[in-house]
Amino acid sequence: MTNSETFESHEEAFMAALIAQSSPPRPARFDPVATLVLAACTGFWVVVILSLLATLS
Repeated sequence: MTNSETFESHEEAFMAALIAQSSPPRPARFDPVATLVLAACTGFWVVVILSLLATLS
């Protein structure tokens, strides 16, 4: 296999990856556990930031 053949096969693989990426994504399945974890983390940091602001003011 020559260098140009290798480059062409890499180029084809790259184009195939681009086409696969640009295809519309499947709708995400709702994950209640991940949602609860995210909500808990967000709430925790909101409380931390608000308490810091209250302490500083």
